[in-house]
Amino acid sequence: MTPLWARTLVAAERGVARVARGAAIVRDEILFAWLSPAERDALTVETYRRFASFAADGPLFSDALLDWERRLVESPHFPKGGRVLVGGTGAGREMLALAALGYEVAGFDPSEPLVEKGKAKLHDPSSVVVASYEDVVRAVEHSAGPLASLARAAPFDALIIGFGSLSHVTRAERRIAVLNALRRLAPKAPVILSYYILSASKGQSSERRARLRRLFARIGARYAAEPSDAFSYDFGFVARLTPAMIETEAAAAGYQIAIAGETPFGHALLVPLRS
Repeated sequence: MTPLWARTLVAAERGVARVARGAAIVRDEILFAWLSPAERDALTVETYRRFASFAADGPLFSDALLDWERRLVESPHFPKGGRVLVGGTGAGREMLALAALGYEVAGFDPSEPLVEKGKAKLHDPSSVVVASYEDVVRAVEHSAGPLASLARAAPFDALIIGFGSLSHVTRAERRIAVLNALRRLAPKAPVILSYYILSASKGQSSERRARLRRLFARIGARYAAEPSDAFSYDFGFVARLTPAMIETEAAAAGYQIAIAGETPFGHALLVPLRS
């Protein structure tokens, strides 16, 4: 028979875990209800400032394309050469891999520490700048911001929304605005993107979240949380999306999906719709 002290210890640990999960739900819902998209972005960038594993000298950095990235780059829809813009490039993994394949590459990322560390490995450090997807919209619509010069340069031959970074653009209307801006920046270019998958939400956790959202709405929450909203200590705010959501948002910006997959996580190659 299992000793009483062992059963008590296990039961106590389960209780602590339940309390921690409950506290995390409350934390998330408060953040969703009272932080603006811009404030969410700032907190996400701050999260990456502390999370250095993807830096050029970190344990998770490599200079190779992932298997699914390589398949999309090698597909007939992706150009065999030319200029490629990589958003959310972090410390430059995709940029280094594409440069090794002969592409002329430029990139941007909102995390200054990651960009600065990545510059040390790039042949042309000036090819990457500190900027966000919101800056793409600013550059295209207002010829302003750190990416304004890209908007004035020759169109890119291909675009990459780097490793899961589309999910850091929370709220559907913002993602559509970014895709619209990319389409105007490079009207004929395909777009490779990846995102975090939205799984079915079930059980007590979703019920708690629904109750909190109703409560916060009654007491004056500034923002209504979306089903896709999620928060992580490691990655900040993310939108967990579905292939159907990607298809709808891409079509709203004038793209169609040429190739798509859901493993190891969501990814797609978009091509411009013919006008």
